[in-house]
Amino acid sequence: MRGVNTVKRGEEGMVAIIVATIVMVVMTLITLGFARLMQREQRQALDQSLSTQAFYAAESGVNDVVSYIQDPTHAPVSKPNCDVSASNGTPFTNGTISSNLSASYSCLIINPTPSTLVYSPGRITADTSTTVPIKSSTGATISDVKLAWDPYPAISTPTLNNSICSVLPVSLPALSAWPVTTPGMMRVDLVPVAAGSFTRDSLANGMLSLYLYPAGACGTSLATLGVTSTGSIVFVNCTSGTGARLCEATIKTGATPAPAYYLRMRSLYHNSSVTVRIFNLATQLNLVGAQTEVDSTGKVNDVIRRIQVRVPNNKSYPAPEFVLQSMDSVCKQLAVAPPSSVFGLSYVVGGTDTPGSCNY
Repeated sequence: MRGVNTVKRGEEGMVAIIVATIVMVVMTLITLGFARLMQREQRQALDQSLSTQAFYAAESGVNDVVSYIQDPTHAPVSKPNCDVSASNGTPFTNGTISSNLSASYSCLIINPTPSTLVYSPGRITADTSTTVPIKSSTGATISDVKLAWDPYPAISTPTLNNSICSVLPVSLPALSAWPVTTPGMMRVDLVPVAAGSFTRDSLANGMLSLYLYPAGACGTSLATLGVTSTGSIVFVNCTSGTGARLCEATIKTGATPAPAYYLRMRSLYHNSSVTVRIFNLATQLNLVGAQTEVDSTGKVNDVIRRIQVRVPNNKSYPAPEFVLQSMDSVCKQLAVAPPSSVFGLSYVVGGTDTPGSCNY
């Protein structure tokens, strides 16, 4: 007797295989996606690390330039191209920092004659003065010195007084009374430097000291050396500055302009970002001896960073902040003429009233 086949054939197994295959494909795609995301995050972290190292490499180029130009035994150097090989004719002939890390500054451009002096952000402070030489790169005489400044931190809507120009005499408020939204007032000293005649008398007679008071549209932007009285307050129109600067003042050097000056700046009430330009009549001149413009590109593996900075040619130009400054007691005698039994005395500050003595 032949047996009967009782096995039932169905499609349930095939459906399970298809579902399992789809699930495996989806899981594979998710795994690949996570792996790709992890690789991207890893690459971004590596690029960020290399970018930081490249920035430090670029800063190393800047530091090498600063170390060189601030050494008084070195001659000024100009480097208009990127070349850092031994054939470029400058002291900067090897930009390699670390051969193991493939770190270097691959491009270094040095401009010792910038068209402007830039002191930002807020480099002209209320704490101390900044003194810089003002000299044309061509030796031309300087007819105009233009200072433009902004408050630091920046003020989006400054408060300016449009009637201050008619308030005479001007009283300077206390620090607490100066509005935080008003730009700082600039104290500026400009001293001509004539070759062979830079003496005490020329310093006393030729220096112009100004207080540039930020004002509204009533302000001017003009002061003239030898015409404007030293110590004068000049109201500056702070609504028509050049470029990004809010306030701008022009100091004209007078009928006999010199080829070189010293400029001392101090911002009162608030710190300021300042730009200085010089002109011979309508022609803007490049400056030399105050700042050097350095453009440095750092490279680590395939990542590069480029920075451009202004560095001072000298560490500092020491100048006293006051006529007389001392950490000790000061003897000051005052003689009044004509002499008499009442007024003919020498008065000693901090000591006795005995004429001619400083006993403490």
